[in-house]
Amino acid sequence: HCDWSSDVCSSDLSMAVSLLEATAVQRLDEHSELIRTLEREGLLNRTVEFLPDEEALKERARQGRGLTRPELSVLLAYSKMSLFEATLKSDMPDDPFFVRDLLDNFPPALVQAYGPELKQHQLKREIIATILSNAAANRMGVSFAHRLAEDHGHDRGEVLKAYATAHEVFQGDSYWEAIEALDGQLPAATQYRLVGLTAGLLKHATGWLVMAGYAKKPVLAAVDRFAAAIRELETLLPGLLPPSYLEDFNRTVTQLVAEQVPEPLAQRLAATRVLGAAMDITDLAHEANVTLADAAAVYFATAERFRLLWLYGAINALQVRGKWHALARQNLRDDLFHIHRLLAGRALKHPGTPAERLEQWLAAHADKLGFAERRIADLSTAGPADFERLAVAVRELRKLRAL
Repeated sequence: HCDWSSDVCSSDLSMAVSLLEATAVQRLDEHSELIRTLEREGLLNRTVEFLPDEEALKERARQGRGLTRPELSVLLAYSKMSLFEATLKSDMPDDPFFVRDLLDNFPPALVQAYGPELKQHQLKREIIATILSNAAANRMGVSFAHRLAEDHGHDRGEVLKAYATAHEVFQGDSYWEAIEALDGQLPAATQYRLVGLTAGLLKHATGWLVMAGYAKKPVLAAVDRFAAAIRELETLLPGLLPPSYLEDFNRTVTQLVAEQVPEPLAQRLAATRVLGAAMDITDLAHEANVTLADAAAVYFATAERFRLLWLYGAINALQVRGKWHALARQNLRDDLFHIHRLLAGRALKHPGTPAERLEQWLAAHADKLGFAERRIADLSTAGPADFERLAVAVRELRKLRAL
């Protein structure tokens, strides 16, 4: 399980700051917004901490510069303090799931001799809050929990609990440790990009769990529901992927292997590009009373039919300018995931093999579904995608929800 107390394993804070520095220019808007948030809450005084004022931030944006490494270190520290306070105010430290992380904070001999007493430690909540706030900020970035909480209208403590849950069900440490084992074998920039693939999966999963209400449930509720299914789905990949998804998977693996990433890890990281759908697929299998393999086959076949891989990629590739533009992109992506699940659920209501289920649904609504197929095909071949064109594509799919 997650050794949260190791605080980003061997390289600790240096690795965390290096990850921030690698994307400092692209994430200047996020970092600036976090500075403002921490100021509004009375936690941070940017003058005292020598952080740039608003004019300086605008100038850096014009020059294509981000926060410096020392500035990022300061922001990381304050982010952790903010998350620590939010965690203490929540019920997250009281979830029995986190007792194991509490005990991991002590030497094994002490745990063996005084385990029951340590479970009642008077600083139990503070220790757990420290471990979790450090882990989330180090692994996922300084603004991850703050931004997700604000975007979804939830408490930061709930976001941290959802992140811990996502980390558990997707076995986050198995990715982190495999990537860190390549220290000295790969360029640092390559390792940071590999970490980014895992972080992207966990970010999506955290948002999904928050929106699905799992942040208000015991962690084990989600673990029991999804962990085994995700392991099973991983074993089914890439065999059940349709042509466009399989081409994307193979291209990613080939690129990573060419960069000296071991092939087993390259395949696992390539799978992160589709595993974000794992929890939706699991729910679909339960709702339709079908096997996980059948639910996944229908889910990906639906995406293939309506060119959703192109649509997801085009939305992710949209260039954003500021907080609200980024939120609009996130909402468009969330809408597409929700609609994708609904459409696959419609197909699963029909009997037969996965292919037969989809074809029966398509045949039953040939006019409307055919129009949507043609419209999205036209949009996908009409040159570089902009927000307006992608919004039209998602709207066409939204019309199909009731079919």
